[in-house]
Formats: sequence, C-alpha cells, structure tokens
Amino acid sequence: MSAEIAGRLRALMRVTSGDETIAKCLTMFSDDAVRTLKSTGPLPIRHVRRVIGIRAEVASEKAIRPEGLDGVIIALDCATEKAVELHAFESENTVFEVLTDSPLTKVLGVLIFPGRSLTNY
Repeated sequence: MSAEIAGRLRALMRVTSGDETIAKCLTMFSDDAVRTLKSTGPLPIRHVRRVIGIRAEVASEKAIRPEGLDGVIIALDCATEKAVELHAFESENTVFEVLTDSPLTKVLGVLIFPGRSLTNY
C-alpha cells in the first residue's frame, strides 16, 4: 500500500512542483524516504485546521516555524473538502508532512521540519 500511495504522492507533487516547499519535498522523496512513509487515512478537515492552528501558535511562541506553514494554513482555509489526509516521511534528518485531499487527487501543502525524525517531531 505504501508503494501505491508513494507513487500517487510523487505524481501529485510533480504536477504542483511550482510551489517551493512541494518541490523541495519531491526532491527528498527518495526510495529510502518512502520506507518511512506513514499515512493517516481520512481526517476531518475541521480537526486538521484546529491542530495546524495550534501548531502555528506554538511555533510563534518558540520562534521555530516549520517551512510551508503559512501556505498550509491558507490552503486549509480555502479547501472545500470535508476530509484530508496527512502523509509523513523522513529524509536526511528532516520530516516532511504532505497534506492531500482524501481521494488523493491534489496536494494542499507541505510542512518541513528540519532537524527532526519521525520519532521526535
């Protein structure tokens, strides 16, 4: 299943690679990184908006902002989907979170957490 999801994510990121964080994510999505891929399945978008909002507040307090946060907040605010999915992988001591619509037809945004691993971010 991860290989199928990874292939779909790659294809979607290629289509939307004009976004700098998505292009960076695509570059780091190697075969080794695919082995670390974790996907949530459908999540209610209202919950994801709330969690991302809390993350933004915490990031402001700590002055550590994940790359792509502003774009993800805007994309979630504009999204009409009822559910989204989160796909996370690790590459070169960095965690990448890719937010997609639930049918996995478009990338809403990417969050990049440098200096982190999937076990400590």
